[in-house]
Amino acid sequence: MTSRRAYLAALVVVLLAGASLRVVHLGRPALCCDEFYDAFAAHSWLDGRGFNVPGREYTRARLMVLATAASFTAFGRHEWSARLPALVFGLLTLGATWWMARALFGRGAALAAVALVAISPDAIDISRFARLYAPLTFFVLIAAVASFETIERGPRWPLWGVAALSAELLATHFHPVALTLGAAVCLYAAVMSAAALARRDWLSSAWSGAIAIGILAVAVAAAQLPSVRATFVRAALEPLPWYRPTPGGAWVHHVYLRDEYGWLWIAVWAATAVAIARAGRAGLFVALAFWVPFALISIVVATKHHRYTLFLLPFAWVMLGVAVATIAGWWRSAAARRYRVPVAAAAAMLVATGGPAAFPSFAAASHRPWRMTGPFATGFYHDWRGAAAAIGPLLPPDALIVSDQWHASMYYLHRPSMRLYPADRDAAAGDWETISRRADIIVQHAPELVNAQSQRPIWVVVSEGRWQRPGYYDPALVAFVRRNCRPAALPPSATLVACDCTLRTMYSARTAMH
Repeated sequence: MTSRRAYLAALVVVLLAGASLRVVHLGRPALCCDEFYDAFAAHSWLDGRGFNVPGREYTRARLMVLATAASFTAFGRHEWSARLPALVFGLLTLGATWWMARALFGRGAALAAVALVAISPDAIDISRFARLYAPLTFFVLIAAVASFETIERGPRWPLWGVAALSAELLATHFHPVALTLGAAVCLYAAVMSAAALARRDWLSSAWSGAIAIGILAVAVAAAQLPSVRATFVRAALEPLPWYRPTPGGAWVHHVYLRDEYGWLWIAVWAATAVAIARAGRAGLFVALAFWVPFALISIVVATKHHRYTLFLLPFAWVMLGVAVATIAGWWRSAAARRYRVPVAAAAAMLVATGGPAAFPSFAAASHRPWRMTGPFATGFYHDWRGAAAAIGPLLPPDALIVSDQWHASMYYLHRPSMRLYPADRDAAAGDWETISRRADIIVQHAPELVNAQSQRPIWVVVSEGRWQRPGYYDPALVAFVRRNCRPAALPPSATLVACDCTLRTMYSARTAMH
């Protein structure tokens, strides 16, 4: 009874800590980056104009847009209410992680796994980001558990199959990368079919084999549809502007996770073997559910941003939880008594030497929710609220904003905007987000700024990180701003550069650009 109470107390503490890190100051940072898509589309829906962002129809993850619209209706249009649906799914993911690990590996592994998810900075970020990543993570977890149970329990439990298919369809609605889970399930079903065939279990072999063949048949049939095929070809061949693939380039997903979690991420590789050896079929399934999608996304998806694999992290933490539970079980055994002292010494040395490598991740988990600035795992962060308060009163009534973040300038500064792009980039190829966008003008040459400047006052507001990135902007645009614009004073926490180009002064804004 005491052990049960201690376990429940520890679980409650972990869940409360995870919830607190996701809830605290939810509306403090300004909306950023892709959050504007959901906010604009939700505003459009509530105003009776359908799913639209400025200049075009918005078709991605419409259930999330509807959830955002419902939150706006119930609580008003605020940053925190825009993020409320993601928060709900982030909290549900904590419960789903515990449920999956408890069902497959036991309560010790479940406690360790949910603790890792609770303090994972990426899990915290996507739970505080008004975007599709939190529901994607939740439904992929549900689809994975239901798929495993469908294969293991056989045809006498059809509801598991219905749950698996429903959750997978919902996850795919939020983002097509969820389909990579199907490859892992297909591979696991094929392995189980072969294993059952080897032991002459004909019924189990036929059931698992039918599932593997069914998944392959659906994939082949879907690939015959031109729209589906075009989507995957585009995902494989058309990177977004900020990603330039190079032969032999590193997997950015691995590099990011290594830098973010240090030895904790490296331990996941070892924990994979422990989970398979300790838990057999369940361990193999979770290992495949993590590594197969991870490899497919890392190799195939041209836009290799680390955010496309963040929904897989609960599987990694579950495997690590299995390893922790295995070590804890061995530690309590009689056979471990004679080894406890040297093992404790080795563990202390490992923590002392490897602990600092993991410190950035724990520091991010404990500090990021309280900060006004700082990048989300899913993209950049820009203090548009602070910039609007600083330069809003200075803007002439007919001012035109030239920016790399067109949506933010329209949302926070309530001004029409033009968008800065390099002169040598074709906006219709390689940046599909800009196709048919008529609400903003794509500025690709410095003379366009000169012409626009002769008609109305211009302010240039750009993200500092991108402005300093070589090759992101056309040098002529940068030179124009430095020659003809004056920097505006922004708050110390600002992550933006704002320049007044209203007057044709020869003021150098070089200091504001660095």
